[in-house]
Amino acid sequence: TGGTAKVAGYAAGDILANTVTLQGGSTVAGSLTTTSTTTPLVISGGVNVGGTGEVICSNSSITVSGGSQVVNGTLYSQGDVTIDGGATVNGDIYAKGSVTVSGGSTVNGNIHSQSSVSLTSANIGSSSVKRYIYAGGTVTATGGSTIYVDIHSQTNIALQNITVYGNMYAKT
Repeated sequence: TGGTAKVAGYAAGDILANTVTLQGGSTVAGSLTTTSTTTPLVISGGVNVGGTGEVICSNSSITVSGGSQVVNGTLYSQGDVTIDGGATVNGDIYAKGSVTVSGGSTVNGNIHSQSSVSLTSANIGSSSVKRYIYAGGTVTATGGSTIYVDIHSQTNIALQNITVYGNMYAKT
């Protein structure tokens, strides 16, 4: 767990390393865990990760970017989570830091953040499956986002130019 794993191609099992480098077009059909507290886990460049029941864990932050990115599984981050560039996450997100979903990206799962949640041109849930956002901080949604969620914030909820199919609960 102290070394680096470099993936170029197809890996049919789980990966546990201090840091992981994923070459464009690679697939990891298992769980992925990084133990570095300083190096973020970045999933981009046409990489597909996970599967049913799989987990993606980082002791730092996680970034998933790019339209062809598909992550299937639950994301756990000790830092921030950023989903952008049209990426898709089919699973729940748990973050100690903030969660940002933008650029036409989609999350088909619940979002749990001990900090804030920011959605810009994002899609959360679907008309057939409603999801939940739980945030210790403010939930902000702008830029034409369509979200099928119940929003629970320990502080504030700020919405502008979006469509929400669900309930909102802000603790003040």
